[in-house]
Amino acid sequence: MKLNSIRFLIFDLDGTLVDTSRGVVQSVNATLKFFGEPPRTDREIIKFIGFPLQEMFSAFSSKPYNLLWQKFQELGKDVITESAIAIDGVTETLVELRKRGYRFGIGTTKIHYHLEKIVRKFSWQKTFEALVGADDVSRVKPHPDAFLKAMAILNGSETNTLIVGDTINDILAAKAASLPVALVESPYGNPDYPSTAAPDLKLKRISDLLSLLP
Repeated sequence: MKLNSIRFLIFDLDGTLVDTSRGVVQSVNATLKFFGEPPRTDREIIKFIGFPLQEMFSAFSSKPYNLLWQKFQELGKDVITESAIAIDGVTETLVELRKRGYRFGIGTTKIHYHLEKIVRKFSWQKTFEALVGADDVSRVKPHPDAFLKAMAILNGSETNTLIVGDTINDILAAKAASLPVALVESPYGNPDYPSTAAPDLKLKRISDLLSLLP
């Protein structure tokens, strides 16, 4: 990977740019309560953030996933956005990288409604040119569809695009798209990954990009 050739950065959302854990925990437990299921601890829920919702609800309930998904989206419609906080250093890093000429996209497992509302909350509408949510693609991470679609919107390529994420699914999706990937330490805990799926770069914090990229 030649960092000098990178012009486009595609970010994961949860755990990379923002922390929505408070709203997710509240919405998940409200959903479980509605279906008569016991509540889960913050730790039990947070470890699933950034992964497909089906993985989490399959671990917590035997109820039909489509019903759980619908109720979760209904109960979390505004709570998740309201709870979102930008991770330390994110805004400053984005501002500086834009000054250097980099262009940005987001590929996330959150639905587009939440993605767009979070972008608006932090006044990032002009910062991110490509917004791809879970309902914008037919397959979510670890499939590469979200990253590939964001790259296509940006008119990027395999030689000038870098993925930045915080989970093993971000790594796997990037590698499936033949794109280099930087793994940033997550507020939700650091993921385990096999040596065959190691990231190209490891970041302590998002601002480390400023010293790595010209």
